Amino acid sequence: MPKDKLTNNQKILQNAKAWLEYANSTRFSKLIDKCQIHVEEYIRWIVILIKKRLEVGAITYGEEVPISDEDLLLWAKSHGKSRDNIDEAMEEEADAIVYLGAEYIKPLSKYEDSRINTLGNEYKQEIQRALVHLSYSMIYLLIAKDKRATYVNEMKKRRL
Repeated sequence: MPKDKLTNNQKILQNAKAWLEYANSTRFSKLIDKCQIHVEEYIRWIVILIKKRLEVGAITYGEEVPISDEDLLLWAKSHGKSRDNIDEAMEEEADAIVYLGAEYIKPLSKYEDSRINTLGNEYKQEIQRALVHLSYSMIYLLIAKDKRATYVNEMKKRRL
């Protein structure tokens, strides 16, 4: 299907696939390879999860994720409130940090078997890595929000 004929959610899913493939082709993939996991399988699983979340969102909100200014204006008109994709992303990431933080501080049981203890510690390290990356992501989202505000202000100046 040509790109201009895709729905908003199809565009988002296509973009997500491209970013996941990019991540797989970068240094990140080399780090993951050390863990002896099959990144391609994880990517397929993530794409399925994103697709399901987009479907649930479309049902819950009665429409797809707004992308264009026109989409956002229509949303505000029909729902009586505005949407901001960056703010919503930050709220979702804050939720993820809360849930992962709870998982991280949950105590591990101690076993006589050192392999089980090692696996528990490795699992906690992965949770910690996820928390660090989510924290970086939140900072980048705040930077993006500031830069978007500057961009919008500059556009307004040009129109005046």
